[in-house]
Amino acid sequence: TAGVRWSYDDLEFDDNNPGGYREDIDDDQVSGNLSLAYNLTDDTMLWAKAASGFRGPSIQGRDVRFGTPPSLADSETITSYEVGVKSQFWNDSARISAAAFYYEVDDIQLTAVGGAGNFTSLLNADEGTGAGVDIDFEMAVNEYVSFTLGYAYVDTEINDNSLAVDPCFTCTVTDPLDANGRALVDGNPLIHAPETTASFTATFRYPMGGGEIFAFTDWAYQGDTNFVLYESKEFNSE
Repeated sequence: TAGVRWSYDDLEFDDNNPGGYREDIDDDQVSGNLSLAYNLTDDTMLWAKAASGFRGPSIQGRDVRFGTPPSLADSETITSYEVGVKSQFWNDSARISAAAFYYEVDDIQLTAVGGAGNFTSLLNADEGTGAGVDIDFEMAVNEYVSFTLGYAYVDTEINDNSLAVDPCFTCTVTDPLDANGRALVDGNPLIHAPETTASFTATFRYPMGGGEIFAFTDWAYQGDTNFVLYESKEFNSE
C-alpha cells in the first residue's frame, strides 16, 4: 500500500487584541507512506511501514492578554519506520500484535511553560527522536472469561544543544543552566511520553435468564512522565 499527500497551512492572528499584534504564516509539504504486508501463514501476518508526516506552523496567542507577543513555531516534519507481527493461535482464542518503531521529527514543535509569570510559548527544537516496542495480547479463556494485556516501551529524546527555556520560578531545576538562568534541555525526554506503560483487563460474563451476570476490571500503569521540558525536583516552597 502506498500513499502521497500535499498539505498547505495558512494561519493568521488578527490584530484585534490588546497588543495589536498580527501574524500571518504559511507553509506546504509533500508527505507519504509505503507499507508491506506478508501472510506468513493463514493465522500470522508480518508487516513493515515507512512514512513521512507534516505539521504546519502554529501560533499561540493566549498570552497577548498579559502584554506578551504571540509565540510562533515553524513547521515540523516526521519520518517513521515500523515493523510488526499479528497472529491468532490456540484455535483462534488468542491474538497477539507486536511492533517495533523508530521516528525522527525535524524542527519539532514544543511548548515551554515557565518564567516569572509561568507563560506558555511555542518553540522549535532541532530534532526529536523516539524508539520503542508495543505489544497487545487478547485471550478468551473460555466462553465466560476473557482478558487483555498491553505493554509499551518508548525512549524519546530532544536533540538540540542550544535550546534553553525559562523554568518555573518556584522549581528546583536539575538541568544545566545557561548564563541567563535558563534550563538547557538537550537530551531530555519529550513531554507526555512515559518510557513505560502497561494495561490489563479481565471480563466475566455468565448468561442468566434473559440477561447476564457481568464483571469487569481495568488496570493501567504509566511510568515517570515529564509535563515540562526541563527536569526538576518537586516545587520548592521556600
